[in-house]
Amino acid sequence: AAESTEDIIVLGGVGLLLQVFTIHAKNLQVQMRACMSATSLTARSTEIRGLFVEGNLISVILEIMTFHPGSDELQKLFFELLVGLVAHGREARAAAVAGGGLEATCRMLEAHPTAAPMQVEALKLLCALADGGPHVRARLEDAGGLLLTLHAME
Repeated sequence: AAESTEDIIVLGGVGLLLQVFTIHAKNLQVQMRACMSATSLTARSTEIRGLFVEGNLISVILEIMTFHPGSDELQKLFFELLVGLVAHGREARAAAVAGGGLEATCRMLEAHPTAAPMQVEALKLLCALADGGPHVRARLEDAGGLLLTLHAME
């Protein structure tokens, strides 16, 4: 088992996990396990988080989210992972915004009005992305994010 960050990188764990996400995009159980693994790895080191960002995991997750709209638990895991990935920096946040992350998050907030754990993670992501400047905040408002945030806080 890979115990250090270097072991994970040398053994190709990041690349393999990226492949798992794409090859098994429609398998709910595989996606849940892959999300938990990736979230754990992104928390381990900025180097691993950077490899996931470089590997376009943000855009992959935003696409795969649409395959599982009915799973509150998987959506929560996706948002936890995205929150970790956008913590990598401005480029990661910009990639999430460019990939439709604001709009996807708003759609999930609207589709899951009673899924409190998922909504908490979604709101964390919106807060991180809204830090991208006035144009991002305007897109968030256009997507209905402000009203959805207020509804989630009720």
